[in-house]
Amino acid sequence: MARWLHQRSAFSVTAASGLAVAVFLIGPLLVGQLPNQRFLVWNLALAWIPYVAALGLDLFDRARRLLAVASLRIVHRVVAGRGGWLAGWATVFTAAGVSGVGVVIGRFARLNSWEALTHPTVVAAEAIRLAGSRQGLAVAVFFTLLVLVVYAGLGGAAGSARAPERFRS
Repeated sequence: MARWLHQRSAFSVTAASGLAVAVFLIGPLLVGQLPNQRFLVWNLALAWIPYVAALGLDLFDRARRLLAVASLRIVHRVVAGRGGWLAGWATVFTAAGVSGVGVVIGRFARLNSWEALTHPTVVAAEAIRLAGSRQGLAVAVFFTLLVLVVYAGLGGAAGSARAPERFRS
């Protein structure tokens, strides 16, 4: 991993960013002034977004899959192997739906994943409340479809059990 990061200049980019923050924020403080170039720190943070995205793309290209897709593919394959093609796909659709609902609960109710275990009644109440919201329902459907599209588009289904002959064209 260190070699991969070195080849992508991660260490020098991080050092340069740290130096820039020191110059913009700490430098003025050292001479008794308030930092007046704070907006440059925000610009620096925003500049990291395409760099990190490029690193992610490179990792994705090397691994040929995303972590969520890989884990869903494993579950899909195991369930389909034991319960059949339909059970495998039902699991994928259920996982996508639960992900969509999880995004809505996190976004609108401001609850975290672990609260499903620590405060299940609160999470259930919020899920029911948000199910009656058009906005909550729309966001849940959007993220459910997003998970399904990403799963299919990134080849998540490629390694899963094939459909029985009667379902193939």
